[in-house]
Amino acid sequence: KLLQDQEGEIPITLDCWTSPNHWAWMSITTTRTRKGQDDTDELVTHLLDFIELPCLHSAVNMAEALAKFLKEYGIEKKVSSPSI
Repeated sequence: KLLQDQEGEIPITLDCWTSPNHWAWMSITTTRTRKGQDDTDELVTHLLDFIELPCLHSAVNMAEALAKFLKEYGIEKKVSSPSI
């Protein structure tokens, strides 16, 4: 709900890796600014999801997992260009 209500576009970052036991993973994070205690802007990063990919981090697997995540969160029209 918080993401759906956020004004403007939502920046997201994807990070993929393979665990020592050969499982493929992808994390989805977002970073935003907020006012700190001294009224200065500070960056805050939130982990939005941590997804096990089926087999490899191929472009197809990553795109399918990202599309599913965006639809589940109802933000598919709020993300402009994910960073990988």
